Amino acid sequence: MKHGTGTAYTRHGCRCADCRAYKATKARERYAAKHSGEEPKCRHKIDEVQRHIARMKTLGMSSAGIARQAGVSVDCVTDITAGKPAYVTTRTRDSILGVSVDNTAYVPGWKVRLLAAHIERAGVDVPEIARALKMNPASCAVTLHRKTHTRRTLDKYVILARYLAGQGIVPASVLEEVA
Repeated sequence: MKHGTGTAYTRHGCRCADCRAYKATKARERYAAKHSGEEPKCRHKIDEVQRHIARMKTLGMSSAGIARQAGVSVDCVTDITAGKPAYVTTRTRDSILGVSVDNTAYVPGWKVRLLAAHIERAGVDVPEIARALKMNPASCAVTLHRKTHTRRTLDKYVILARYLAGQGIVPASVLEEVA
């Protein structure tokens, strides 16, 4: 155990002169910061972080995706969203604010639904679409109701629509609508 640290004083209960001096210095710093009106350097209000998480969610990211990219736990992200902690550490704030969504990573769900509707109108049913996209038919039907889709899913539908347009089954104008 190293003396003159907060861990020695708090966790190990050491009350040597070095540990007491460290604790007193930190207490004076906190007191001065509190009465000068500035926030402690290691704590930040969650407002900015909450707004950023809300923006990421509107772009289609999940709490788990935000947490994975930020390197924090999912509980941390959901707690901040719920407003449970009043403050977050500098590391957590910077990690979450560093999360970004490439605008092309997620696309509006209507684009996939439009392609699927044109493909179905051409006489190709959902199980056949699922087979062509290498998906489970049940999950294929469910995904059509999502607000957003990954760019990869849209690309799969576009490839299928191009193939069907080349065969004369789907009008080529459909591809221009989702471009």
